[in-house]
Amino acid sequence: MANNTKNNLKENIKGNINAKKEDAKAGENIKTNNEVTNNQPAFKIAKKQDEKTGKKAFNVYVHPDTLKNLDKLSKQTKKSRNEVVNEMIEFCLNSFEITEE
Repeated sequence: MANNTKNNLKENIKGNINAKKEDAKAGENIKTNNEVTNNQPAFKIAKKQDEKTGKKAFNVYVHPDTLKNLDKLSKQTKKSRNEVVNEMIEFCLNSFEITEE
């Protein structure tokens, strides 16, 4: 039985390698450099912009319970911890009031 499992594993690996080779060959047929076919312009896709462009990083130390609550909120909103913190910072910067106390 172990030998049969070993052969199945080998066959699966060979199948995956062959599938990757076929995908690579199919990719060779993709036109690049804005080639035009049948008088139709090429579909253009811009590269993803670096979301960190113009942003600065800094360390923030928080209590473990605060981090746990932040992670819960992050999970509930399906946003990264960083996105949630940035939204909180923006809200606070736009809504704060300085008192004399």
